[in-house]
Amino acid sequence: ERMHKRLVRREPPDAKVLREAMRRANVHLDYIDYLIDHRSWLAGATMSLADLAAAAQISVADYLGAIDWAGHEQTKAWYQMFKSRPSFRPLLSERMEVITPPAHYEKVDF
Repeated sequence: ERMHKRLVRREPPDAKVLREAMRRANVHLDYIDYLIDHRSWLAGATMSLADLAAAAQISVADYLGAIDWAGHEQTKAWYQMFKSRPSFRPLLSERMEVITPPAHYEKVDF
């Protein structure tokens, strides 16, 4: 909503749609918290494509400032681990036109 409206349609985003997206994101973060409480990685005992794909998607939402990290300490610690990996760092340095990430975006410990 935020990217498409702002970059493609040159319109302000719909606040109602953004609120619903935040609500749904919190449900997903709750589930990731649950998974990490019960295993080391999202899909089992070792890192897998599930972790990489989820971390990339979370990075996009984090860039847009669309994640409320309060109450999601397990997911935050898991994401911080990805942010500290040398292979993930270039992703954190990329920027979009018009949309600036929050100040914490590039920081590993936020």
